[in-house]
Amino acid sequence: MPAEVIGSYATVKVFSPTQVVDVLMVTFRTSPSNVVAFASPPYDDIQGFTVANADQAASVFIAPLADGIERMMSTGQVAGASGSEDISRDGLLIEYIDAIVEYNPADPARPGPFQSSIRLQVFAFEDGNFFSSLVLAPIQAAYQALVQLAGG
Repeated sequence: MPAEVIGSYATVKVFSPTQVVDVLMVTFRTSPSNVVAFASPPYDDIQGFTVANADQAASVFIAPLADGIERMMSTGQVAGASGSEDISRDGLLIEYIDAIVEYNPADPARPGPFQSSIRLQVFAFEDGNFFSSLVLAPIQAAYQALVQLAGG
């Protein structure tokens, strides 16, 4: 199983002063990398959702997110990652993955590792079609900046 639901609870997500949506805030852990992350799918997006089977319904929704996170972890350019929440420019609460991009110079005479943190929206991992542009491209850009910084 690519992910384990650690917990979930019903809440609302505010999109604007007049738009509020019922969501299920889900905390999950990916496998095998053990990245803990958060997602807040709207009730309407969760197939078969009922309060009684919230964790089971959430598992189906977060499986593609967990697969994308594990795909990111397997690039060889990410040393670790964790979920976070922060306020967007619009003042809304957004779920992110904070990834630690790492470059280890092959030359033992050079110091290292060199690391940089990047922030990716959780829902960038939802659809594999967007993985290259929304996940892989920022990781590769950060990695190349580290290579340049290290003089490699």
